[in-house]
Amino acid sequence: MSKVYLILGGARSGKSSYGEELAFSIPGKVAYLATAKITDKEMEKRIVAHRERRPEEWTTFELEKDSIEKKDIGKVIKNIEEQGHSIVLIDCITNMLFRLIDDYDLTRI
Repeated sequence: MSKVYLILGGARSGKSSYGEELAFSIPGKVAYLATAKITDKEMEKRIVAHRERRPEEWTTFELEKDSIEKKDIGKVIKNIEEQGHSIVLIDCITNMLFRLIDDYDLTRI
């Protein structure tokens, strides 16, 4: 039976590290879907730190680096499943939602 873990917490509270530790502790092939966007130097440093923490054997899909279109996230997750990954770590849902919302011209509302 599949399990889904939703890790919640404040900004910079250790959610990513905890999620990574949890994924590492579960046997199986890990896919990491990184959703952050480089918006400033601080965010760039955080993204670099996340990249350095990830084990080499994990398959990483980065929206920023791999030019994955946001509309194609469903296709990416299907591809992850087809490649035999049993663990998918999405870091982070908030960033992913922000990127989807950012595509819309909210000044029209």
